[in-house]
Amino acid sequence: MTHPVISVSGLRKRFNLEAGFFAHFGRFVYAVNDVSFSIGKNETYGLVGESGCGKTTTARLLVRMYEADEGAITFIGDDENAVNVRALKGKQLRLYRQRVKYVFQDPARSLNPRMRIFDVLTSGPRWTVGTRDKNALWEEAAAILEEVGLSAADLERRPAEFSGGQRQRISIARGLLMRPDLLICDEVVSALDVSIQGQILNLLLDIRSKRDLSFLFIAHDLKVACYFCDRIGVMYRGELMEEAPAAELYRSGIHPYTELLFSSVAAGKDGPVQGPTVPSPEKPKAVTGEVIPLTKEAQGCAFASRCSRADAMCFNEHPELKEISPSHLCRCFKV
Repeated sequence: MTHPVISVSGLRKRFNLEAGFFAHFGRFVYAVNDVSFSIGKNETYGLVGESGCGKTTTARLLVRMYEADEGAITFIGDDENAVNVRALKGKQLRLYRQRVKYVFQDPARSLNPRMRIFDVLTSGPRWTVGTRDKNALWEEAAAILEEVGLSAADLERRPAEFSGGQRQRISIARGLLMRPDLLICDEVVSALDVSIQGQILNLLLDIRSKRDLSFLFIAHDLKVACYFCDRIGVMYRGELMEEAPAAELYRSGIHPYTELLFSSVAAGKDGPVQGPTVPSPEKPKAVTGEVIPLTKEAQGCAFASRCSRADAMCFNEHPELKEISPSHLCRCFKV
């Protein structure tokens, strides 16, 4: 990996279970628990796991939609000067958010239906960097739309006039207009038809190669993530359980939870892309017990209650994320 564009260390976030002015304080949802990773220049890092595992919360902590309770977020741009993201305020925070852009899962909700596509794309540059030349913005927005597979004539239309795949292309174009260093893609293909998923993934691959762009790619589909990503971190209950290069993880994912995700892929329908052979679903089943609620802080291994290999040590002691081979990390006593 080249020098990291962004580095995360010991990130934690919990939410108060109850809301409102008169809500009691003291019951929490433990969403992110000691997460650490880095993303290199022109690298795609994937966060994969079931719904509710903390993937989206982690991504939103990176852009300060949520404020982290603990941990460090360090951004390193082309000038290689490290920036403490959690300490940024005012103008510095706005400049950082120009360099790290977020593409949401549902474009129908993230695009204002009352605005023209031109206004959707250019509201960021107009209000953050003070660009007021409408002709220059129009030309730039038209070029970005054509880059993502639409046309300049679409600038006068509104989001409701487009299909779901086209709206996702507009969301991607909006992020690219600011020429970011890192693009966070939060489940950008999960709501799309299978045929459209492949088109969007190939578009993102083309964009990455042309722009030397780094990606944080969030998904629950392991097959899609292994096709698109260079490295993958597998999350469960707010923790990274395994991290490895995508091809290696697909061939030899060894954490019981990773095996569970593999078996789910093998048992499901064919995905939008062709990847390496999925490990045999005849491996021992990982699931044996109930899921521990996120309102309870795990004492031992977070996956112990569902793991057929778990013993007393797994329930009472917390495993560390350790290197088992070069660039391959796993959080399991049994590995």
